[in-house]
Amino acid sequence: MSANRLLQDVKLTLRRRIEANSNYRDQAWQIKTCARLFKRYDTSGNNQLDFNEFQVAMESVNIFDETKVKMLFDEFDLDG
Repeated sequence: MSANRLLQDVKLTLRRRIEANSNYRDQAWQIKTCARLFKRYDTSGNNQLDFNEFQVAMESVNIFDETKVKMLFDEFDLDG
């Protein structure tokens, strides 16, 4: 499987987990769910998730594979 395809699959998995965690409510509710997840796992309180914080957050939605977590982190980490 190509890296791009794997990334798309992991993003889809994350989306489905967020939908499930928000009880399949509308998109606004899903965004709130993401915000709560972010806030809960930003243990340093700096309004950013480092890789370790992100990894714990992903584990909370049952994404455990470190390679997949790293791919997601790299995809969402805008300031590198």
